[in-house]
Amino acid sequence: MTGQTEKFDDLLRLRTAVVQELSAVFAEHHRLLQVASAAEFKSLDEATCSEAEKEKEAVATKIECNAAASEKLTAELDRIDRELERNDLEGEVND
Repeated sequence: MTGQTEKFDDLLRLRTAVVQELSAVFAEHHRLLQVASAAEFKSLDEATCSEAEKEKEAVATKIECNAAASEKLTAELDRIDRELERNDLEGEVND
């Protein structure tokens, strides 16, 4: 039973770490969306249009990478949650 408790505790610590990473990824995503909006606004000015287009392309690439990281972390969080549920159910059966 002690092994189950340790595994459950380890999974909870891992889940907390993944949630922290996911929060940071979401915060970065929000920041990138703000940068993209600023570049979009800047592109309205003809004097900075080409510069703004380059910036928009760079930010779009970063947003795609950020979205991929978000998907990966969300999948990891789902996996941990399933493992926690399985571990909890095993604990109930063994009680």
